[in-house]
Amino acid sequence: MAVQHYAGDTFVGLSTDVKPLNVIDGARFYESDPPYLVWLKVSGVWVNIGTSGAGISGYSGYSGFSGFSGESTTYIDVNQVSHGFVIGDVLRFDGTNYVKALADTPENAEVVGIVSQVIDSDNFKLLTEGEIDGLSGLLPGYTYFLDLFTPGTYSTTDPNAYGAVSKPLMDALSNTKAYFHNWRGIIVENGLGDSGYSGYSGRSGFSGTSGTSGTSGFSGTSGYSGFTGVSGYSGYSGYSGTSGYSGYSGVSSNQTIVVNQPSHGFSVGNLIRYDGTAYSLALADTPENAEVVGIVYQVIDSDNFVYLTEGEITTLSGLNPGAVYFLDLTTPGAYSTSETNVVGTVSKPVLVAVSTTSAFFHNWRGIIVENSYSGYSGFSGTSGYSGVPATEVIRWIVGANRGDSSTFYFNSFLLSSDSSSSLNSDAAFIVTASSLTKVSLYLRQSGVGGGNSTSIQIFRSADGSAFSSATALTSTTTLSVAQDTVSVYTFSGLTINQYDALFIRCTPTSSGSNYSGVITID
Repeated sequence: MAVQHYAGDTFVGLSTDVKPLNVIDGARFYESDPPYLVWLKVSGVWVNIGTSGAGISGYSGYSGFSGFSGESTTYIDVNQVSHGFVIGDVLRFDGTNYVKALADTPENAEVVGIVSQVIDSDNFKLLTEGEIDGLSGLLPGYTYFLDLFTPGTYSTTDPNAYGAVSKPLMDALSNTKAYFHNWRGIIVENGLGDSGYSGYSGRSGFSGTSGTSGTSGFSGTSGYSGFTGVSGYSGYSGYSGTSGYSGYSGVSSNQTIVVNQPSHGFSVGNLIRYDGTAYSLALADTPENAEVVGIVYQVIDSDNFVYLTEGEITTLSGLNPGAVYFLDLTTPGAYSTSETNVVGTVSKPVLVAVSTTSAFFHNWRGIIVENSYSGYSGFSGTSGYSGVPATEVIRWIVGANRGDSSTFYFNSFLLSSDSSSSLNSDAAFIVTASSLTKVSLYLRQSGVGGGNSTSIQIFRSADGSAFSSATALTSTTTLSVAQDTVSVYTFSGLTINQYDALFIRCTPTSSGSNYSGVITID
């Protein structure tokens, strides 16, 4: 009796073996020797659709269900001499190397992944999507964000400082395990006490009534990116089985989907969407056209192609390493480093370039452009009724990670540390406006659960005087700063001149506080 063959048939053999002839379309052939190619029967022809990862161990590979979680996990193997990273470091790519990410600016917050395995001092695995184990101190059920102060770390505290980036990274599953997902970051446009920024528009004096129109801001998010969920179809390399190290390579396979669509007309690198009937080129002009499901990864023939839903693509050209690419507004299926700001269009990042030909594809959530960046000046409009120019407000962001209870000065910028032990240039905050009389410090701390009694005093050095000769501008004020709660220090009736240098001295009672806050001067 003849042997029956079906579309789901799977075969394993050497690369030199003759592939079975009497099988129907949809069957797969896995090579058990390097380079471990995977072949798919399409229109009666065996077509290579990628690799399955090193170490397939013959027919025993079918028991490889131990690698099941790999279907939703994507890794990148990185060689970087003396990288210095440890498991759990959150990284970005600066155009040349992988470096630790930080939530202080949009550029520093362009996360591409988290270190999941350190192979040696020159090699590591970067997890871009999926489950990570080997962490410590996590709180199950909590969401962790990219940290604002310590490069490469994460925290349960969502940054709320003006200009920082709120970027959720992972949800903790246990004390050591989490699910990592590279959610899109949001720039904090109106953090603690920020309404003063609107004061710049008050100088017109007569335009106050229009003030309330600015509140719409940038946060007009609406969830149009539901198609990102289709990335579960990955993992041709699950057949690497229980054969030791082959399992790890299996997880690193990209998440791809094979599609039969007659006369599709696509090219490698096209960004595509699904319109309910067929795949077509995506475009950022409307929410419907911007519903990206993936990027064309391989063109098998005129009727068949493979698209990538998550992972690395290495066959592009003309990329700028380290740059972020967005769905293009004018050319269907294309990407660009220009982010659209036209009202009603969709800002949708899709790629982070790691070389001129390679990039990491991730289907970040698109955001509809609501008001083309014009809303912020409106907050201070009410000051216009009196016709008196608004008072300029100065803002400074401060932060310090303290391991002891010694007196210190907040640094105005980060060189090698976040604080100084004496009056010096690192700790000098330069005043750029004149006739200011009040300083407010909005301060919070984490790390000391019962609260930390903290004393604040401000010193001043006039323009033309040495920083080290600064004298006390205020007396000392002491407040008990509760954990994760803002305390407000207010110093009024001061004389502050343009180009004065101010120093903020802080004396905690207990060690272990991580301080963050905002200073306003008006």
